Amino acid sequence: MRKRKVLLGYLFSSSSVVADFVLGYSVSGSQTWKAKNGCTLKEIENSQTD
Repeated sequence: MRKRKVLLGYLFSSSSVVADFVLGYSVSGSQTWKAKNGCTLKEIENSQTD
């Protein structure tokens, strides 16, 4: 696996881009990122728009 280095203060353009960077392959960030309670980012976003 290649080592990756992130500079402090770098902003990724989307949750999917940072998930791809961290995991090293393409994924849906909104389905991959989870809060401590187990809810996905998509579930959190959906609950805030209702």
